[in-house]
Amino acid sequence: MLMISNFNLGRRQLRTRLFEVQSKPAKKQPTKSTQKLNTSYKKTRMSFSASSSEDMDIDIPWFDNTESELFLRSVPKVELHVHFDGSFSPKELWDHLQRNPGLIQCIPIEQKLPWETNPNALPFKLRELVSSCKTDLDYTRLCTCRRRYRKTRHAEESKKALQKKTGTLEDMLLCFQFFLPLVHNNFDLLENLAFDFVKRQKEQNVIYTEVRYSPHLLANDPHKAHQAITKGLRRGCIELSTVGEVCIVNQILCGIDFQPEWSADVIDMAHKLRQDFPCAVVGVDIAAGESHFVPDSPFHDAHLDMCRKAGELGIPVTLHAGETPDSEQNVGAAIRHYGAKRIGHGYRISMQDDVIELAKSKNIHFENCPTSSVVSTMLHDKCIFKDGTRTKN
Repeated sequence: MLMISNFNLGRRQLRTRLFEVQSKPAKKQPTKSTQKLNTSYKKTRMSFSASSSEDMDIDIPWFDNTESELFLRSVPKVELHVHFDGSFSPKELWDHLQRNPGLIQCIPIEQKLPWETNPNALPFKLRELVSSCKTDLDYTRLCTCRRRYRKTRHAEESKKALQKKTGTLEDMLLCFQFFLPLVHNNFDLLENLAFDFVKRQKEQNVIYTEVRYSPHLLANDPHKAHQAITKGLRRGCIELSTVGEVCIVNQILCGIDFQPEWSADVIDMAHKLRQDFPCAVVGVDIAAGESHFVPDSPFHDAHLDMCRKAGELGIPVTLHAGETPDSEQNVGAAIRHYGAKRIGHGYRISMQDDVIELAKSKNIHFENCPTSSVVSTMLHDKCIFKDGTRTKN
């Protein structure tokens, strides 16, 4: 199945394409509700207008038109770049923590951030910051990179990161440290969060989603994490899909840049689960950084092997590339060496005409995420894409 979506948002044109995937169900005997959802999946062969890849409640300077926002919410949309663990409802997590106050012990007292390269950097006081929250809004401010929620927290170490109106990718990743320990190995909560994710997609009229996450990051047993998430996604798709209003969600499994030892298992899981419709795995990705693109990086070989094996197995690859300021060479590497069919972000390609031509020649589609990328200063006004070519103001 191939769906192409176009949506003009001011001067920014978002273009997305779904992975070409087979829509036949798994070999096991499906239930009636599963048959219904698979039938809906097979019949969905049309073009839809695409939204940005984040929450449509956008609060960036060039998006202040209420009429436009209402229109975006109302039209059917396809969303191809959305992180499951970046889409949790902070209020639901806060309520869960209030019902289970002992879970505060799951949050480390202090922790050195996984991506921190400065050997003299002090550990971050995570539990103190969470304990200081008095309301769900306090916790939302802590867990959310969106500018409307940024506010100084109590601990001195957090002020620089959390006060800024804009930040870096690392500042955004910092938000995850305040809630991932709460969901880790909590399979009932993961299932409920997956159901809630589908519900919110439905409310925003996103009729097809490819949601990505690292199962290894969410549990000691990644297979159980996937099972819980899939159960919640399927329950949401089945219960919320109505006649004429389809809600379909498939999955992309992620390797993690600084955890190369997980990549071999990621591709094995993707291969086994690629026909497990509904909510099957339709591709793989590498998230949380781009260090693996550097040939002499300790992260390089395992991630490259995963992507090359994906190519041999016919599993589509989408890669985060060209998102950060020092990543100009990564989009070309993702296409040439890793076999990526889609690129997440890819903004730095605007500086390289040869890579632009390469992407055009191979019909590479870019998953642009204006909300997160403007907030993290990864996307600038002068970096504008139109029809796959560079334009200037």
